Amino acid sequence: MRPFTVFVLVAGIAAWAVPAEAAMYKCATPDGTVRYQAKPCSAGDREMVVSGSVAPVDGANASTERRKLAADDPRLQAVQTPQNAEDRAVLTRDLAQRRDRCRSARETIERQHSLLSSANEVTRQQAGNEITVQERRMREDRCDAV
Repeated sequence: MRPFTVFVLVAGIAAWAVPAEAAMYKCATPDGTVRYQAKPCSAGDREMVVSGSVAPVDGANASTERRKLAADDPRLQAVQTPQNAEDRAVLTRDLAQRRDRCRSARETIERQHSLLSSANEVTRQQAGNEITVQERRMREDRCDAV
């Protein structure tokens, strides 16, 4: 075999054998802006590690293990009990953005409903497709709860 082929084969096996483990950091600035990044947050930002390696659990203890992991998850704790002004600001901004997305989706659906009575078949089909997309987005954002 050629040396380059051997090198590529060995590098591929080595990359496959190394476990992929990386942390994701959630950085909240004092003004409420949230960034997710692979490196630690800069000075002055509030930092939470939001992901890492989790060992697989067996079927019998899966629900207990999930509850235990959920109880220790800083993301859930921040959502359930905002303890400082930064967390409250982030949650308030996220809720406002969600409300804006829901309002925008409703307005788009209303505009597209008026196009459903068009004489052009392509226009009707595009309007129906857009309504389907917006309704899916509304379900994902749980707009009925806002």
